[in-house]
Amino acid sequence: MNDLEFTNRLDEWHAGKLWHDEAPKTLRKGWADLETPKAWQRWADYLATRELAEFFDDYGSKIDPTSWGLPVDDSPVGQVDIWRKEFDHAAKKGSKSEPSAQIESLLAELVHELENSPPSIAAALKTLVVAYRLPQLAACTSCSAWWRVVTTFQSLAEDVQKSTFETLDPETTTVSVLLGGELPLVLSVSLPELTPIRSLRTSARKLLGESLLATTDGEGLVDAALLPVLTLLFSSWTRSRSIGEELKKGCWSSSADTQYEWLVRQTIGLQRVDGTPMLSKTPFVAWPAGVLDTALELAGDDQDDTAAAARVGKRLLTIDPDFDEDELPEASVESEWSMLAMLANGWDKKSSRVLVDYSRSDIQIEVEAEGRTLISGSWGMETTYAGKLLEPVDEWEQQCWYSDDECDYLDLVIELSGGVRVERQIFLGKEDGFLLTHDILHGPSSPSGEWRHTNWLPLADGIKFMPEKKTRDGVLADSKGGSRATVLPLALAEWRNDPRFGELSSNSGKLELAQTSRGARLSCPLWIDLNSRRTAKPRTWRQLTVAASLEVAPSDVAVGYRVQLGDLQWLAYRSLAAPANRTVLGQNTAAELMIGRFFRTGEFDELLAVDPA
Repeated sequence: MNDLEFTNRLDEWHAGKLWHDEAPKTLRKGWADLETPKAWQRWADYLATRELAEFFDDYGSKIDPTSWGLPVDDSPVGQVDIWRKEFDHAAKKGSKSEPSAQIESLLAELVHELENSPPSIAAALKTLVVAYRLPQLAACTSCSAWWRVVTTFQSLAEDVQKSTFETLDPETTTVSVLLGGELPLVLSVSLPELTPIRSLRTSARKLLGESLLATTDGEGLVDAALLPVLTLLFSSWTRSRSIGEELKKGCWSSSADTQYEWLVRQTIGLQRVDGTPMLSKTPFVAWPAGVLDTALELAGDDQDDTAAAARVGKRLLTIDPDFDEDELPEASVESEWSMLAMLANGWDKKSSRVLVDYSRSDIQIEVEAEGRTLISGSWGMETTYAGKLLEPVDEWEQQCWYSDDECDYLDLVIELSGGVRVERQIFLGKEDGFLLTHDILHGPSSPSGEWRHTNWLPLADGIKFMPEKKTRDGVLADSKGGSRATVLPLALAEWRNDPRFGELSSNSGKLELAQTSRGARLSCPLWIDLNSRRTAKPRTWRQLTVAASLEVAPSDVAVGYRVQLGDLQWLAYRSLAAPANRTVLGQNTAAELMIGRFFRTGEFDELLAVDPA
């Protein structure tokens, strides 16, 4: 809004042309006859009693809602809460008899930024801090300064509402929700007496609803690209939903409200037991206390409450941390649309949980077991074939997802240059407490070279790989030296005096599995036992002979592995070439994949068998 439009808007207000029909008659009576100072004083006195905190008081939150989801770091977004505290301190110091120079300076800086550069997330968050305080700011600012802020905010909201959600970029999506959705909604309830401001409510509802429908998969799971900003988005949607509770038509459509209800549960599942979001590396000013308390009160059901109690109950203000395991919802979830999967055997700190974000070439993964994060970050790989470094030429795609009471299984595939294809399989044994990752490389139609493949798992802060001296296995240990998990490189020779084929090691905080081989295909499995009590048990593994029609199948055709921890034993089989009827460790199968356990009696219990497509 330019200076002329601003002047015209101020003149319209002074002439009483902006009043909505529902504005109190006591406010409008004789308005046009008032001189500007007296009109401003009447307006400021009228607004002084309005507190937007009333929209959040019912839900047990003692935390300023504009602090929800803000990171504690040196980034511009991380500095917003410091700015808010400075702003509130200046407002408290301000005199009611004359404008506060410090407040007007802070407002002028913000307006200048909004009018002269594309809005950033940090600027959008500061804008909302001010928007929630606009009624009280009338008492410590001049008429001109206050109206400059209001008209700038209105113009900004209208401009941002022209954007779409065709591309879910974290920055633009968050700015759109904050400035095109929440900001006009807040303005409309802060200043409903002003017709142009009140009329923003309809477009705010539309954008807020569209944002939820565009960013979630139909069951409340957000697009993987938005995980870095989920705390900000969820906080904004929750503040808006809380305001909408007091509005006749709410804050969005019924279909958007259904997505928000689902989003509450999915957001609970994406938290660590300490309350921080999975895959994040920074603490937060106010998360999840306050925002999740409010969300559960607004839209949670009994299963959501139970899941929250199990997952983060001790971190919340209003949720009893006691829970009944029989009332917990399903913990595992996968969405091909969102490009996210959660492999999990429960919600509480005793459970094993694996989050996989396959929306980029370097998959993001986090592994939590017994309340401790073991692996978190970028799961990268480097592949060479016939001396040539291969690069991704496409995105990861989901080939298979399977979940039942005993296991979760995710199968991904990506195409590399040179006609090479990589399958990445993630299997969680829910009852047995182990994670099997398996990279399978398929060469070009005319293989002629040697494979060199390295994939690395990012160890979480405080976690180290402690290799055995004589064998190639090891344990993941915490900062106090406690053993948390056992790691076995199944395709490598157990004893270090056999130098062939590759190595399992740690490098710069990463657990690296490197393998070399010749053949049409290459199998690179890694077995991670997540039961800390089994780390002291004797352990061994073997590559097994796979037979077909009384002949041994080559290792680039089919592979089998036996794993033993104490008196527990498992079998993992994978056909690398076209599936066929084969025998491994006494088990006959035509499956493409088979994983199972042996009972002490020698009986084999199949956990998963994947038949050929």
